[in-house]
Amino acid sequence: LSCDAADPQSLREVGRPLFRDFWERYMQSLDILRTRPERTVCRLTVMRKVNMGEPQTWAKLLARASPDFVEVKGVTMAGIFSETGLGTENMPTHLEVKEFAQELVAHLPGYGLACEHEHSNSALIASDRFRTADDAWRTWIDFDRFADLWGSGGLVEATAYTAPTPDWALLGSPGEGFAPTETRKLRARGRPRRSEEKENWRLNYSSNREQSTQLGHGSVD
Repeated sequence: LSCDAADPQSLREVGRPLFRDFWERYMQSLDILRTRPERTVCRLTVMRKVNMGEPQTWAKLLARASPDFVEVKGVTMAGIFSETGLGTENMPTHLEVKEFAQELVAHLPGYGLACEHEHSNSALIASDRFRTADDAWRTWIDFDRFADLWGSGGLVEATAYTAPTPDWALLGSPGEGFAPTETRKLRARGRPRRSEEKENWRLNYSSNREQSTQLGHGSVD
């Protein structure tokens, strides 16, 4: 379930709902999610200075759905940005996304911050039901087991088809969630760790591109 805001006013501004009873529909969706036995997830697309405040309010809303997972993803540049007055300053860095996710966990008993994926600017909060007694996460899916359960016609319960989370996907992994089976291309200069650094980063990047072009070396990627 996509969760764009934690209160009616913010949801009206962010989601631009079509129905007058949008909040009641939103709450009903959360209530339905709570009843589902399969894996459930609330997906938060977060924006700085828009919907990243009041983690305790977010936690109260998420607790109503009692999802297995909460995916926290930083917004990326989209065509509608110019129409809504949003800009790069509203795009949180990966570090800021992780910090916000950690703030949510502090208000969500029974959950922990399990995984991260820097390339997609996201972090995964998981219910402790997916953590073993020796503190190992099992957030992956055993698809063969899932197929067997589905084919049997029995109840497909979320914890019945889990698989161990690989080390490279865990929070704090050296590659920040990038799969070792993929080829990663890194910029010569890393991305800003905090939004306040973006302006200087852009200025320096533009200056390097201009100098490179003037010297006939082409652009810097």
